[in-house]
Amino acid sequence: MRSCGGTRIAWYAPVVGLIKLRHQDQNDTVWCVHLIEHEGADVGYFPLDTGRTWRYRWTESFSDERFEDRCRVVSREHGTAWIRVGHRGRGADAGPAAR
Repeated sequence: MRSCGGTRIAWYAPVVGLIKLRHQDQNDTVWCVHLIEHEGADVGYFPLDTGRTWRYRWTESFSDERFEDRCRVVSREHGTAWIRVGHRGRGADAGPAAR
């Protein structure tokens, strides 16, 4: 089921970006996202240099449901970054990031 509300807490690291996210939805389901690996050389808390990649693993609190997102900055122009995201896991609606 798609989550439309809830509380999110995010952790960021310089030069890396998002390293952890916790989302508790309106039904008390908790999804945790953890950075598994990253590549890139930009600076700041929101590094968006072209070619930068991140891989995140999502886990759900009430089951062994897991899936991964691979994100890659494919281009950047006039302050806008275009990011390609690929999902791998169980089901087409496996959680908040599966949209």
